[in-house]
Amino acid sequence: MNARKAPTTPMTPTQVRERAQQARDWLKNAELIDLMHEDSGIAGPRNQIASAAIFAGIAAADAICGRHLGERSAAMDHAAATALLAKAGPNGRTLSVHLRRLINEKSNVDYGDREISRGTLVIVVRSAESLVAALDVELR
Repeated sequence: MNARKAPTTPMTPTQVRERAQQARDWLKNAELIDLMHEDSGIAGPRNQIASAAIFAGIAAADAICGRHLGERSAAMDHAAATALLAKAGPNGRTLSVHLRRLINEKSNVDYGDREISRGTLVIVVRSAESLVAALDVELR
């Protein structure tokens, strides 16, 4: 029985750079929400911060895959992106752990009916920061 390959989308070096900038921008959005939520009246800021961080991590993973493999995941199931990232360079397996953490929290953060805990927020933000930092090293 042949295992079906999860769908992917080719990425050019320009697309990798653009996706990398999106990752940095999403992470900056998370930081801005954290800094400004009280002044702007944002209620329940942890979920908004975490959501932006999750988008940052996903974008970083896409760019890392594009850099190493020339493609990113196009599957509806984010688990396929984790599997693809594990194949992307010598640090892919380690980085895929961070992406898996983000994906595991995504539904709860984006669709949950209560604010996530401070501990969960810290885990999400640190995982996103790790992916974006690794991306920046990759693109030097």
